[in-house]
Amino acid sequence: MKAQRYQFALTGFIDASWSDYFNGMAMQVDSTGVTRLNGELADQPALHGLLHKIRDLNLKIISVQLLDSDGMTPVECRECWKNKKYL
Repeated sequence: MKAQRYQFALTGFIDASWSDYFNGMAMQVDSTGVTRLNGELADQPALHGLLHKIRDLNLKIISVQLLDSDGMTPVECRECWKNKKYL
């Protein structure tokens, strides 16, 4: 499996110094208190590891999006299922 890009939206202000803890993902905090983590994860175990870190810090997940190769456009999941790209 090749690495894939993800964007996580989490509640709360998380300082950019936590980037290494979150597998080097880029971090952005907006004025409403939402922190976005953007970056590439090597495989499913890396994704689950990041989810465990989020859980361990008691952070609330607003959304998780799989991004296209451009790193900005969310992949439409129904298209994945329709085209069986999830295999």
